[in-house]
Amino acid sequence: MSHKTVEFLVGSMPKNVFPTYSGENDRAVNTYRDRLKFEKYQDEHQKKVNREGSFADPEQEKAYIDNLIQLNLHAYFCFKEMDALGECLQKNGLVVEGNDGMFLNTNRRLHMSKCPKQVDRVTQCLEKKDNHVALIQASATHRLCNQERVEVHLCIDKQAESGNFEPCDQGYRRLLRCGLNHLWFEYFKAVNNIGEAEEHKMFLSDTDEKIATALREKAKADGLY
Repeated sequence: MSHKTVEFLVGSMPKNVFPTYSGENDRAVNTYRDRLKFEKYQDEHQKKVNREGSFADPEQEKAYIDNLIQLNLHAYFCFKEMDALGECLQKNGLVVEGNDGMFLNTNRRLHMSKCPKQVDRVTQCLEKKDNHVALIQASATHRLCNQERVEVHLCIDKQAESGNFEPCDQGYRRLLRCGLNHLWFEYFKAVNNIGEAEEHKMFLSDTDEKIATALREKAKADGLY
């Protein structure tokens, strides 16, 4: 049941439906209200993720999408190859542990000279057509991108009716970007053990923008963004 439905039902109840003789009821009502606020926060954050990477310039948007494709391929399809490469680089002194975490030498020529087999396997994985197709399908059908998907279908229907079969590029990019954004955020939350309880703590102590910024900064620090 959505919080909108709950609000309607609660609004239709008699005013004295909750007893006034016990503090337990006040705590229950406050918990309920807090939950509604949290769900609203989650909904607003979801919409923000949907819009992330939106640029007026199609080339900027395309570059953003290309980068997200690489991130998600690393995360969901090529993690074993990336782990093997990381182990090789560490053995060869190209990953150094400092006070602020791990530091990776990003010189690709050094990677190729020290770990050629591992680099080649990562490259093959990233370029594998089946992986790209699976990622695009997962992005285009993501459960949190329904509105963007509807817009693409409406564009296609409009084309069929008018006989004008110009591509729905803008809609496709918006849908793809939406799905890729959510896949990346879901991956990042999973590897950092950020569940609903942690999200709720963030909701209580901070704003959406600070949370999104913290996630991006952590990703950059980890060399993932």
